[in-house]
Amino acid sequence: SGIGLCGQLFGATLATSVALTECRHPIVGAAAALVNNPITDWTVSDREDLEAISFNLNQTRLDEVEAEEEQAVLRKSATVKPRTVSSWELYAESDILSPSQILRARDDMFRHSDGYFDPFTSPVHFFRTPSVTQPEGESPLPYSPEPGQIVPQELCRRYPRVFPSAGSDLRLPRLRVITGEESILYSQNEEFVQKVMMSEIRKYLRSRELKLDKYSKYDLDQRNEIDFVRDQAAIKFQLSTVEGVGLWGIGNEVNWTGSLFEGAKWLNLVLTE
Repeated sequence: SGIGLCGQLFGATLATSVALTECRHPIVGAAAALVNNPITDWTVSDREDLEAISFNLNQTRLDEVEAEEEQAVLRKSATVKPRTVSSWELYAESDILSPSQILRARDDMFRHSDGYFDPFTSPVHFFRTPSVTQPEGESPLPYSPEPGQIVPQELCRRYPRVFPSAGSDLRLPRLRVITGEESILYSQNEEFVQKVMMSEIRKYLRSRELKLDKYSKYDLDQRNEIDFVRDQAAIKFQLSTVEGVGLWGIGNEVNWTGSLFEGAKWLNLVLTE
C-alpha cells in the first residue's frame, strides 16, 4: 500500500520526481506513479541544437558510453527500441505538441537555467549527468540558434549516477510511463524508463557481487538470475506506447481513452496489492 501519483506533461514530471524522492521504506509514501508524456529532460532541446551545429557524429554519440553494457542486460526487453533519429527531431512539426511549445513553457517556468538542470525538474538527471553543460549567465537560451549565433553550452558525455545512493532508505516505486508513438517526448521517456530499470538491476547485482560487463562470461545459472531480475524490472517500470501523440483529452478520443483507463486499472491494482 502507499500513495499513487498521476499526471500529464508538467504534472507528470512533478508526479515522477515526487514518486522518486518520497518512496522511503518502511514509511508509507509514494508507491507508484502513472504518468503520461512526462518531460524528463528539459535540456534535450539544447542538445538537439548543438548536434545540429556540430555535425560531428563522433561527438554526438558520446552519450553511448554505457550502451553496450545496458544492451547486454536489456536486449530482450520490449522497452528497448533504438532509434537513429530522436523523436524530438522526427516530430518537430507536430501541431499538438511541438518543441517551440516546450521551450516557451520552459522560459515561463524557469527564471534561470539551473532550474531545469536540477534532477527534481529533469528526473532523468537522477540517473545520469546532463548531456550538455549548463549555460553561463542568466539570460534564457534562444529557441533555436540564428546563423552565426553561439549557443553558450557544450555537448558532454552522459555518465551514470547512482540513485538511490548506497545506504538510502529509498525504494524505487512502480512506474508506468505512457507516451505517444508520435510524441516529441517519446525518446526521452524511453530513455528514462531504461535508466530506472538499470538502476534497479545494478542495485541487485551489487548485492550479489555480479557485474554487467561480465554477463557473457557467467555460467547459465548466473545469466538466468540476471535475466530474471531484468524481467522483474521490466514489470516494475513500464513504458506503454499509444498511437499519435497520446495526450489525454486531446485529439481522437479512441487513441487516448484506452491508455487512461488501462493506466487507472494498473494504478488501482498496484496500490491494492
